[in-house]
Amino acid sequence: MQKSQAENLLNFRQNLEKEGILFSYSGVVCGDILHGIGQILKSMHSAVHVEKSKSKRAFALLVEQVQHVLQKPSVDDLDFDKRGFIVIGRMDDRHFISCGTVMEKDRTSHLVDILSEIAELDKAELRDLYKKNLKDDEATAEGIGFIEIARQATHGLEIGHLAVDDNNSFLCLKAYV
Repeated sequence: MQKSQAENLLNFRQNLEKEGILFSYSGVVCGDILHGIGQILKSMHSAVHVEKSKSKRAFALLVEQVQHVLQKPSVDDLDFDKRGFIVIGRMDDRHFISCGTVMEKDRTSHLVDILSEIAELDKAELRDLYKKNLKDDEATAEGIGFIEIARQATHGLEIGHLAVDDNNSFLCLKAYV
């Protein structure tokens, strides 16, 4: 027996609630979409009286993740594979921002390696690495962006990835504030 649309939607809602997800978006992420999600984040935090500094940190994490995980496509680039997934939520008195997207397996492995190394660093080590990278002519914006995400994520990072097919993987980065 096939589930009805109401059952599917109710199950979806229950799964979101179980995971502490307050907002989710799946689609192409361009500047206007990012701005709209930022406004939603601001309104959500205002409604539940989140400290302004925590709200600003969450917005900074959102922007950095979109730039460095989702790699915002141009408005003309509406390819299915360029779609991203953004989740905003709260679990155990910690807010989180998650971003995920499908990308080539080699790129996913490279990013997981970089992110895993950065996630292991303490606050002082992150600061030192950040300063070192700012002075390094060969440092990438991506590397500096990931360091900044780790610096802003006051309660840690979670990195995950799953194979989608022979050539692609789904990369997910979750940052807690």
